[in-house]
Amino acid sequence: MLYVLGYSVHNYELFGQRSWMVAFLVFVGTLQPTGLPLAAATLAATINILGPVMSVTGNELALRFGRQRTIFLFMFMSGAMACVIGFTASWPWLVVFFLMCLHYGSMLGDSAALTAGVVAAAPPAQRGATMAVYSFAGFTVAFLAPLVFGVVLDLAGGNKSVTAWGLAFASIGIFGVLAPLARRFYKQPTP
Repeated sequence: MLYVLGYSVHNYELFGQRSWMVAFLVFVGTLQPTGLPLAAATLAATINILGPVMSVTGNELALRFGRQRTIFLFMFMSGAMACVIGFTASWPWLVVFFLMCLHYGSMLGDSAALTAGVVAAAPPAQRGATMAVYSFAGFTVAFLAPLVFGVVLDLAGGNKSVTAWGLAFASIGIFGVLAPLARRFYKQPTP
């Protein structure tokens, strides 16, 4: 169940970010003296290319340094970056783009490690059912993230406010930031 919870946190941040990435880049472009040099959709597509590379890389790191350590590290890194990235909208577009690449890469760093972990942890006769619950929970939460992001964006001042974008991104990153606390709780011996 911990892998199911981890995958839900992962998908919440991932789909919240993916759903709003182009709109955020358009907003960043409005704050630049000369706009963006490429279309926001092109920049977002470039960022998305990092996904498969970082997913495989993250799983390789998990095999080398430990699955739990790697998963929690990537969750914390991506969550912390999500809590900051919206507030950087007025920075030079290249810096924001680079930070978005780092965020997206760290966000995908735990993806394959989570899936490999749930398969390894499930009893062989229950792997199909385990994957069904894993996917159902993960994608149910993924559905909610863009909605929460949009509500926070609107309530915090709308799509023309750097603070609103910052808080909206933080709404998807907060669970990753709490990953070290979850890991500490997980490591506590039960009575």
